[in-house]
Amino acid sequence: MARLLGEGEVKVGDKVWRLRFDMNVLADLEESTGKSAMAVLAELDSGDRMMASRRTVCLAMLKRYHPEATAQDAGDILSEDPAAFMAILQSVMPQGGAVAGNGGAGPVGAT
Repeated sequence: MARLLGEGEVKVGDKVWRLRFDMNVLADLEESTGKSAMAVLAELDSGDRMMASRRTVCLAMLKRYHPEATAQDAGDILSEDPAAFMAILQSVMPQGGAVAGNGGAGPVGAT
């Protein structure tokens, strides 16, 4: 299995948020939605719950460094810099993976 880790930062107002995508995020998505993680990721670019799915994923990505983060915070991040969020996801997905639509943005601080 390939390494599954991506991180980056997004600034909203005066606050810098650090997002991390890893195996814990996938597990959190399954626990919080009752769906497979891949099903949730597939909803990021299509489907009836595209925006809710993006916010759910973003909130799960905040959990490690910002356990106090709320769904409102995740929504603010997506409103301010959706390309940075998608770039972090793209940095860990194999070519042709579940996440598309980052507008050609590259990874932002991804490791």
